[in-house]
Amino acid sequence: MIEPYKEYGLEFSIETVKQIVPFLGLTKNTKYTIGKCMSDVNKIEKGEKLSLEWKSFLFITVILFPILSVAFVGGYGFIVWALQVFFFGPPGVHGM
Repeated sequence: MIEPYKEYGLEFSIETVKQIVPFLGLTKNTKYTIGKCMSDVNKIEKGEKLSLEWKSFLFITVILFPILSVAFVGGYGFIVWALQVFFFGPPGVHGM
């Protein structure tokens, strides 16, 4: 029977472990450790990495930066408008 996992301050119930173990393809003889295959995460082929870099670049330049620009300019305009409406009044010379 699998005991609840208590290393690194994590505690799982036996029911949770019984559901996770078959899903991950683990057996009774498998050594249960955290981060066992983390070194495999960075093993990406050169062509795949180049494709991912281009997709990221296009997403940032075509979608993210324009949306952020509109949001920042719109937010600044809203702040100026709110200050003029509630505190300072319209621009120009007052009291003449």
